[in-house]
Amino acid sequence: MMWCSIVGWQNVTCGECVQDTQWAQWAVSALREYSAALYLNERCSEELPGQQALGGTRKSGASGAKAGSMSYLLQFATERSIKESLRACTDVTYSYMDEMPPSVVLK
Repeated sequence: MMWCSIVGWQNVTCGECVQDTQWAQWAVSALREYSAALYLNERCSEELPGQQALGGTRKSGASGAKAGSMSYLLQFATERSIKESLRACTDVTYSYMDEMPPSVVLK
């Protein structure tokens, strides 16, 4: 069973309840380019075209990442790098700190 809400050529929301995994994989590959939100074995969001603000795809005029898309969470995230050293830290000084007066060196 498949339900799709289509506005013009843009498929806004598509929900599918399936038991066959091959059919689900085919639907995902076929509808990936055309659906802003694709739900498999889940309740669809109840977006009503013309009554609620919703995200679209391609030429829909909406900007930014759409709810349900792979890049949606990235707009709330900040990029950063985290480095973890597996060895215990024994010294926090640098080579230039050895030449400093003892009152300035942090150990």
